[in-house]
Amino acid sequence: MKAAAKGTLGPRKKKPVPVPSSSSSSEVEEESEIQLHDEAVAHEVEDREVREEKEKEKGEEAKKKEEKKKRKVKAERKRTSVVQYLFRKSDKPGKYVCDLQEFMDPASGHPLEVAQMGKTTSNLLEHARKYHGPVVDGLVKAYNEGRDVGQEYKALRAVMAPPKPVGMERFVSVTKRSDILLRRHLSLLTFLIANQLPFNVINSKQFTVWMGALGIEYPSAATMKKLLAPFHEFVVKQIEKSVIGAGFFSTTFDLWTSNTGNQYLAVTYHSMDKEFNLIATPLDLIPVECSTFGEFIYLAVQARIKAHGFDDSLYAAAFSDSGSNVVLAKSYLTSDDAEPCFNHDLKHVIEDVLVGTDATPATCPRAAKDCAALALMITFVRASDALSSRLARKMKQTGSRKLKLIQFNATRWEKPLCLYDASLGSA
Repeated sequence: MKAAAKGTLGPRKKKPVPVPSSSSSSEVEEESEIQLHDEAVAHEVEDREVREEKEKEKGEEAKKKEEKKKRKVKAERKRTSVVQYLFRKSDKPGKYVCDLQEFMDPASGHPLEVAQMGKTTSNLLEHARKYHGPVVDGLVKAYNEGRDVGQEYKALRAVMAPPKPVGMERFVSVTKRSDILLRRHLSLLTFLIANQLPFNVINSKQFTVWMGALGIEYPSAATMKKLLAPFHEFVVKQIEKSVIGAGFFSTTFDLWTSNTGNQYLAVTYHSMDKEFNLIATPLDLIPVECSTFGEFIYLAVQARIKAHGFDDSLYAAAFSDSGSNVVLAKSYLTSDDAEPCFNHDLKHVIEDVLVGTDATPATCPRAAKDCAALALMITFVRASDALSSRLARKMKQTGSRKLKLIQFNATRWEKPLCLYDASLGSA
């Protein structure tokens, strides 16, 4: 066999593979077992978390189904509560008559009868939503607050109902007075109202002696009070003619509470005649026994506008304060108008500048002192007939405009403004 050439490599010898000892083999097996155990524990933990997540999801789903079922039952009861008061059964089978039909305009398309679809009330509720949405929304609020829906609806109907006319003829027919006596009664009534005198003045001894000296017999205060309602109706009719003649109007309204806790909704109407004379008068003082939701306030104001015959005139604007219920009512009446009440803004200005409080004094102390001094001077002059006559003669001699001394009322914010305006005008 020939020898390999010098400088060339012969075949590579294989290195022997080390055979693992028994100790290293046991370590590998131990690590493998630990890894398998860790993986099994991890899978078990993961499976437990998945099971818990699934159980949680099932619980939440069951809870949602239960809440949905409760809402459905509550909504069904709510619809039933609303429907049972808004409708009454007709003589025809399967037909119902809307209880609010008398408040609807004939031109609104309000049907005389509503048919019930099977045993459900969906058709009745659809009618209520379409024609009486604010009523339904207000009653739903009452239901959600746990109020008596039937009592709320009954009180709401009373608020929406127009005042019953009394009529002058009724007074005349009952008392059977002559025209001369009726004129005397109206004159006395005008005198009492214009001077803000109580009716019990008529029953006073001095008034009786005075009427006896004049040879005139006047009725008692109770009899005069019977004339108050028709006289008020007569005055309201005259104001209604002025507003209708103007062709437009605006409203301000607010809720008031009497000393006895009774609530009233006061509505003031503003307009202007053809000679640019301002019309501003509170025509309505509505007793409110239902809840003061914005929907109910809107329905009350809208009903009085219709009763006055203003629904054919332009409703220019509705002003209110920042109360949420009043603002909601305003949005129903004039949705495109977002003007705040100018009177309330002016009230804050007058109180900050001229009145002030103990915590926040008036921003103009000198003006506040002038206002207090003028109020004291007016009170002093009003209490003296001699000073009042002297003031009247002085105004006549100087040719200045005639001033009327109105008693100052510190609780009414308009009084400081009127006081300052009159004093600056006379100066």
